[in-house]
Amino acid sequence: MSMPLLKLAVVGCNTAAGLLETLSELKLPLAAFYPLDRDDEGELVSFGGEDWPVMALGDFNWASADVAIFLSQTEAIADALAAGCKVVDASNGEPQRGAVQVPNVIDVLLARLVGAFKAGGELTTVTATGLLAVSQEGQPGIDKLSEQTRAIFAQQAVEVGTTYAKRIAFNLVPQEQQAVTARAAKLSRKLGVPLSLQLAHVPVFYGHSLSVAVQFAQPVTAAALQAAFTQTAGIYLLERGVASPQDAIGGEQVWVSQLAVAEDGLSASAWAVVDNSKLSALLTLAALQAALEAR
Repeated sequence: MSMPLLKLAVVGCNTAAGLLETLSELKLPLAAFYPLDRDDEGELVSFGGEDWPVMALGDFNWASADVAIFLSQTEAIADALAAGCKVVDASNGEPQRGAVQVPNVIDVLLARLVGAFKAGGELTTVTATGLLAVSQEGQPGIDKLSEQTRAIFAQQAVEVGTTYAKRIAFNLVPQEQQAVTARAAKLSRKLGVPLSLQLAHVPVFYGHSLSVAVQFAQPVTAAALQAAFTQTAGIYLLERGVASPQDAIGGEQVWVSQLAVAEDGLSASAWAVVDNSKLSALLTLAALQAALEAR
């Protein structure tokens, strides 16, 4: 779909600088661009090959924009909608009425893998562990890992801060399980199969990883499962070797390796990685198109 010239506002442009950079690579047709943030007025951000001064979110006239992408600070969504602005919510927060929600990357990654497994046979259970790169939290996550790593090598005190519950450098920090369990319940209903999910933040800048194990109602063969994964759109199956987050950086596909089937054919597992920033930008673009088409 071709897009009209957009008067585009992006909220939280410094908070999610990595996603903003990836969005700029999509070369959106712009009539005007308004980078907005609560605390960084006057700073410059790069977008579309140009430097733009950040504008104060609280002072912005929403009638100036016809579409807004919220990377954070979603409390202003109601103001944007009231002014007739189309809204895309890419904050990974709770759904906002009237806004087009961008799916969470790990949810999309899991759905893609479960879909491939389902193409191989009927599933009875899914168990998954997701490892989340710090860019999931945008620039604060990237900065926190950088700061803590430098402090450790300099033998200085490490400040934990508020981005993560524990030190993230040289560590793993599980997400609070009550929230993960609630999220798994929603995903289970959407996927149509019981799901057990664990999520943890890891000291990797870019690239989410996911380990998935499934149980089948009837035995499946390795050949049938390989064919199902090969034919699933958006998946690149490595039949040999292993895929690491670094392999997926810059690409759009989910890299899958370690696809294995038990001897009895009733269970299987796989390892997957994806460039979370790139996929998030593409999902945001799709949501932007949906917002523009909405009446």
